Amino acid sequence: MAGDSGATPLTDKRLEAFCKLIALEEKSQAAAWTESAPTQITFESASNGGSRAMRRKNVADRIAWLRKERAAAQAATQPIQNDPLIIMATVSEVLKKAYIAAKEEGFPAAKLAMVRKAWSMHVGRFSAMKVNHKPVAVSSGIEATSFWDKIGGCECHK
Repeated sequence: MAGDSGATPLTDKRLEAFCKLIALEEKSQAAAWTESAPTQITFESASNGGSRAMRRKNVADRIAWLRKERAAAQAATQPIQNDPLIIMATVSEVLKKAYIAAKEEGFPAAKLAMVRKAWSMHVGRFSAMKVNHKPVAVSSGIEATSFWDKIGGCECHK
């Protein structure tokens, strides 16, 4: 129980809101206490109230647990957010699925051509990517070519 003592939300909704604001590390104690207050309070009152709340063990445990959860969530998405190859591959996949979905929905040919052109321009840029001044080996280029062969090709790759 000691390892997850802050895992359960606090029953006092104001203290829970205060903990969430503090865990985001965007608010001072006084600002978080003021924002979690149901009515307007003075800065001195907010400063004292926030300081008193921080001394409570259950509040400190809850804030520590929320910060740990937030750090774990950020660590899980960090490589995705910073890796240009993953970003480009994701955009390519989304554009491909958008084209397929639009075609299945019966979109007009002009709109399909716009989606197809956007995706093909993206694939061309993706294929030309370099990391550390060396061309990146991209299997998506082969997939894109075979995909365009199936759907009728695109203007930019002809």
